[in-house]
Amino acid sequence: MYEGEGRNETATPLKEIFPLADNLALFAITVGETVSSEIEALFEEGDFALAAMLDTVASEATEIAGIIAERRYLEFLVSERRNFGESTVLRYSPGYCGWHVSGQKRLFEFLRPEEVGIILTESYLMQPLKSISGLMVVGRREIHDFEMSYPFCENCRTQECRLRIGTIMKR
Repeated sequence: MYEGEGRNETATPLKEIFPLADNLALFAITVGETVSSEIEALFEEGDFALAAMLDTVASEATEIAGIIAERRYLEFLVSERRNFGESTVLRYSPGYCGWHVSGQKRLFEFLRPEEVGIILTESYLMQPLKSISGLMVVGRREIHDFEMSYPFCENCRTQECRLRIGTIMKR
């Protein structure tokens, strides 16, 4: 699944991390088409401030849904005695950290998130826009802590991975 269409960077954090995982799970999450349609309508009506505010809130809601999914997956593993509290979970998504966005295609073939209203365009963009997908990796905290020495790291605009990794390292 990770290899997708073979367009990933040669070396990536995830390529080194997932073989060390205790458990893996695929996911696709959306806040739904209604919110995306409302954002689009507000922009079209020229209500840019409200549209931008709703867009920001919807993005944050999508991220919070991802965090909740991580927690619930870990709780499930603990309840099934497949994890004994030593591990943590972190999401990785196509389009980040050297995992080419075309990885979405294989992910969608397996998950079939169309059933919950998420579709993939030819350019690998998810609709509704406020959707996320990828792989949850469960393992010791240390496996997620990688150096930002990959060639693509210096071109990364958000470096959000550092914040997320820092958060799990404190747990």
